[in-house]
Amino acid sequence: LRTFATTTIPANLMGKNGGLRITVGGENAGANATTITTNFGGQDVATSTSPNGNGAFFRAVIYIVNLNSTSTQACDSTLVQAAATDTNGKGQSDGGQCASINTAVDVTLLLKANTAGSNSPVNYWFVEQL
Repeated sequence: LRTFATTTIPANLMGKNGGLRITVGGENAGANATTITTNFGGQDVATSTSPNGNGAFFRAVIYIVNLNSTSTQACDSTLVQAAATDTNGKGQSDGGQCASINTAVDVTLLLKANTAGSNSPVNYWFVEQL
């Protein structure tokens, strides 16, 4: 996997009950599906797989939320995807307790994809505090 984005979540930004919403989107023009992996504090907490290429669009939304503690998180990810000729998106979702990362200290967030160089289908990504 190739890291295409790195950011630091400052200590205590999430508080005991706060969270993050990470959005990643783009167009997969290659022939194969693309896997986007979210790594939070050294743990892979969500994986989303885009559809096969040929102009397929996708948007993955990942939530990481503290559970009344700065060291226990729940995660959920949803992928909306559509082929180039498809007007109805198809989704997949997973969730549950995902990590035990101490958010009272700075935490590194990495976004990784299984593509290399200019073949990366990611057109945008952003992180929001909830």
